[in-house]
Amino acid sequence: MQRHVRRPFLLACAALACAAGLAAPAGAAAPPRLAGSTTLTAGRSASMTVTLPRAATVRIERASAHSDNVAVTGAGRVAGLDLRLDDGTIAPPHLFAALTNGCYTPRCAHREQIVTTYAAGFALKTITDTVAVYTLPAGRYRLLLVADGVPVTVRLRLDGLTGSASLRPAGPAAVSWQPLVPNVSAGPKPALVAYSAPAGDLPVSGRGGVLFTVFDVRVTAGDFGERGFCYYQGPPGDRPYVVGCPGAQNGGGESITGPIVVPHTLRALQVLDGGAAAVPGSTGLYYDSVAAVESFDALSLRVSYA
Repeated sequence: MQRHVRRPFLLACAALACAAGLAAPAGAAAPPRLAGSTTLTAGRSASMTVTLPRAATVRIERASAHSDNVAVTGAGRVAGLDLRLDDGTIAPPHLFAALTNGCYTPRCAHREQIVTTYAAGFALKTITDTVAVYTLPAGRYRLLLVADGVPVTVRLRLDGLTGSASLRPAGPAAVSWQPLVPNVSAGPKPALVAYSAPAGDLPVSGRGGVLFTVFDVRVTAGDFGERGFCYYQGPPGDRPYVVGCPGAQNGGGESITGPIVVPHTLRALQVLDGGAAAVPGSTGLYYDSVAAVESFDALSLRVSYA
């Protein structure tokens, strides 16, 4: 029977302040420029500094979080791009795009690919019920390419610019992969809940970073209920991971309605901006449904500009 993949539910929030950028040393060579079409390649997670010669725009579909401006290809658990304005502020605007492959072992071959794009802090040029167009101002940017130890290619198209460029980031990046452990929540109606290790540090440097959480749940029956994510800053203590995430610093969910095509894969992902110092905490997610769960996979990726 053909497997149906639903577009992901994206919960994106500036949970923690991003760090201010560091000034380039005197006499340093000018960073390379982004062009109308820029191809970025790497075999591991890496960073670099770039410049945007003039303002450009990016268009993102609001319902699916799809953007024709960003294409990501490659194998591995997650691949993607973080591009943030290096303006010296605590929480700079940034653009984040991630390819999730539906596989959960290092350097795995893709199973069901979905690319999700998220923007925060940039001025909105246009917004409708279906699309949002963001303006990226001219200036200096920090760029982080995420790879799972296998080659990744990101093609970034910026409307308003011309020409093409090919870049290969080689600067340092700190990456931490962490599986999320599934459990059954407490309460009168058990639900599938998973979490990262309690009190695990979010390893972000003074240059900022991203915490990215993704899960796939495969069901074999009708689908009704709720799904969502949460983040606990500091050890959860005796606060259980239950539906709705009581006591969490950040959380959110959406309802699930059916019927659906089965077997069915539901993918959901979360993006949190990393802070200026390591912050004890853990991420959680929940899936509350009458559906029969066939399999469940989840991971948390923490990456920063080292």
